[in-house]
Amino acid sequence: MTYARSHDEGHWSYMDLRGGHSLDCPGLNSHKAAIALGKIMRVWVSDLTRLSRDAADPESIRTYLVLHKVELAVAG
Repeated sequence: MTYARSHDEGHWSYMDLRGGHSLDCPGLNSHKAAIALGKIMRVWVSDLTRLSRDAADPESIRTYLVLHKVELAVAG
């Protein structure tokens, strides 16, 4: 979020506290809905490993983002 703020980008943030074992999380689901509506154009993560604990999930998320023409950016 600090990186987004420093680049004058609007931002939303979320953290699901379910342990990262499933993509069926309230925060992720609300963001996916906003993406589908065209409200989000870029998704920032601190590290790609923060997307999910399951190795297959980040690819699923990337596919969803590409489908909706949303950039995935790693803050660093």
